[in-house]
Amino acid sequence: MKYKIQTTAPFGWADLKHTEDGTHYHVELFLTEAEALNEIAQYPDPSDYRVVAADEASDLCLYA
Repeated sequence: MKYKIQTTAPFGWADLKHTEDGTHYHVELFLTEAEALNEIAQYPDPSDYRVVAADEASDLCLYA
């Protein structure tokens, strides 16, 4: 199973995505829950994020 990070948003949870070219955004997947939790620990306010299974639906997309 793979994992991803979601961030809290005004109307639910949104997948956290990354880009290498500034235009195409992709969900960053982690092989273990521990890897994803370690990533969150680096953020200024980790309470704004959660780790979920990669197949968990998001409530909205912040990268439209």
